[in-house]
Amino acid sequence: MRNCASGSPIAASVLRLRAIVRLTFLSAMCAASFTGAASASPGARSTEETVVRVATWNIFSVSAPGSIAYNAAVGVIRRIDADMVGINEVSSSADIQNLMQLAADTGYDYVIVPSSNPLGSLRNAVMSRLPMVDSAIHTSASLSGSPTANDMTRLIVEASGESPDGVGVFTVLSQHWKAGTNNSDEFRRAIESIRIAQALERYDGENDFVIVMGDVNEQPFSVPQSPLFFTSAPSGLPQSFVIGPDIQNIMTTTGIYNDSFFHLETLDGPGLTTLPAVQVNGSPATRPISGRVIDHILVSQSLLDLGPLTEVYNSELDGPGVGLPKFGDPPPQDSNFLASDHLPVFVDFYFPGVPACPADLNGNGQVGSSDLAIMLGAWGGAGAAADLDGDGLVGSSDLAILLGSWGPCP
Repeated sequence: MRNCASGSPIAASVLRLRAIVRLTFLSAMCAASFTGAASASPGARSTEETVVRVATWNIFSVSAPGSIAYNAAVGVIRRIDADMVGINEVSSSADIQNLMQLAADTGYDYVIVPSSNPLGSLRNAVMSRLPMVDSAIHTSASLSGSPTANDMTRLIVEASGESPDGVGVFTVLSQHWKAGTNNSDEFRRAIESIRIAQALERYDGENDFVIVMGDVNEQPFSVPQSPLFFTSAPSGLPQSFVIGPDIQNIMTTTGIYNDSFFHLETLDGPGLTTLPAVQVNGSPATRPISGRVIDHILVSQSLLDLGPLTEVYNSELDGPGVGLPKFGDPPPQDSNFLASDHLPVFVDFYFPGVPACPADLNGNGQVGSSDLAIMLGAWGGAGAAADLDGDGLVGSSDLAILLGSWGPCP
C-alpha cells in the first residue's frame, strides 16, 4: 500500500473510476453544447417554480469603485443576478473594502471574506442575498487538528444561506486552487481538495444542498496527472508550506491521488458531481485567453437530482432571450473582458412551487367545510395532500393549520 504504482490494484481501480467520470463529464459537456440553449430558454421552466441561482467568478481583483474594471464587474454581476456568488482573487486588504462596496452596489447584504491569507494575498469570498445561518473560514490547522499545518494556498470560505421561499439551506464553499503545471502545484491542488472534503464531512450529500465552486486551475478531462500518486512531497514547495500530519499519513500509506476532482467526487468522500457548463455558443472555456475549462461548480446528489441548468456567462454573446434567464438589459459586450480574464459560471436549481394556500384542499379559493371533510376522510393516513405539516401523517397538527387558515385564501 505504501508504494501505489500505476500497475497496482488500487491504482487500476482508481483509474477505471476516473475514466468513467471523465467520459461522463465529456458526454454531458457535448450534450450541453448542442442542447443547452434550447433547454435553458426562459420559457423552459414553469413560473410557479422557485429558482435558486449560484455563481462563481474569478474576478481578477475587484478594483476600485468607479474604475473601468469595477463598473464592468457590477454590470456582469447585476445581469447574472445570482442568490449567492463565490468570488476568487480579492487581491488585498484594500480590495476587501472594494468587495464590500461591490456587494452594496449589486444588492448583497452578506459578505464572507478572510482578513488574511496563508500564502500570498489573494482571497476567496462569498456574497449572498440569502440570509446567513452559518459561515466559516477553514484553515489547514482547523481541518487537520494540527496548529502548525499550513498546506492550503488560500483559505476555504463556507457560507450557508436559507432560501426565503422555504426551499432549504444552501451551503457553498468557495476555493481558488493553486495555479501552475509543476508537480508541486498538482500536489497542492490535490491537498486543497482533500481539505474541502474534510470541511464537508458534517454534511449529508443525499439530503443537504451543498455546492463547491471556484477556479480549480484544472480541467476534468486532463486528470489524473503524472505521477499518479504522491507518496512523498515533491520539490518546489514554499518554505512556509507545512504539510499537516493527516495529509502526511495519507501520503505515506495509500498515497495522494494526483487529481483535484477525484477527492471531491469519490463516493468515499463528498460524492459531488462536477457540472458541465458552456457559453451560449457551445464553448466550454471559462478563461478565453487560454481556452481552458478551469472554473467549476460541483454539487451534492440532492441538487443533482433537481436537474440543474448551467451557463458560462460571456457578455459578448449576451442578448434578449439568449441562454438562461437574466436580469435587466445586457451590459456592454466588453464587460467580461474589462472586468476579468475569467468568465463567471452559474447554475439554476428549480424547485416545485409551493401552493399559496395549502389548506385549500379542493382548490376553490377558500378554506372551509369541504376541505375539513377531505382532511377527516384522510385522517391517520400517510402521503395525502391533507398532511399540511409534512410529518407523514394526517392528524391534529394538520387540523390546527387548516382551522387557522379558515376563510378566503390570501
